[in-house]
Amino acid sequence: PTRPIPTQPTPHIPMGCGSSTAPVAAVPVPAPAATVDLSAGEAVNPNPPNPEEHQRRACKYGAGCYQRNTKHLNQFVHPGDRNYRKGFVTFASGKGPEFQTLFQCFTYFDAEESGYLDKDDFVDLCKHMFQERPSPFGDFDEAWEDASQKGLHLNFSRFTVWSDPLGFGLPVGLDNPNAVRPCRFKFSGKDGSRCSCAQLEIGEDGFLCACGHK
Repeated sequence: PTRPIPTQPTPHIPMGCGSSTAPVAAVPVPAPAATVDLSAGEAVNPNPPNPEEHQRRACKYGAGCYQRNTKHLNQFVHPGDRNYRKGFVTFASGKGPEFQTLFQCFTYFDAEESGYLDKDDFVDLCKHMFQERPSPFGDFDEAWEDASQKGLHLNFSRFTVWSDPLGFGLPVGLDNPNAVRPCRFKFSGKDGSRCSCAQLEIGEDGFLCACGHK
């Protein structure tokens, strides 16, 4: 069963003495609240991103991009960025998504940020992951039943268990919050030197390291 969370009624605003019949000032009506699916035990994201408002192009350098200027980061998306999701990112001809971790792969196909994949999302994921390697499954229906245990949705935890023996060759991609996170910036050049920051320190913009790098 679902239970909508009630919204606040539109208040009446009096117009002052002698103006009881005058029109009441317009007051914005709050947007409908999220519907909580009690049977699932948690709420679906009430404000999923809108592809039409947030669609951007994928950077042609992908995960290997070294640019850090704000204009570039606002114009292009890279693996791991929030808008690097199915329907939100466009690719140049002959290009497609790339993933460094299983978590990036899962979130790319979870376009609504629900924390789950439905069967259609999962089939799209399989088409991408098995395009260069043989699939051990007869068809995508069989793969879905195996991954979801004949359920309606697939969460990330179950996805990692399912994908482990398939040899995708990707780390899980969930950081230990207590682990040291060195700056990932790599300078251009043959020596491939990197920024000397030993610990990522988020700067004032909330995205870049205090040193100015990603």
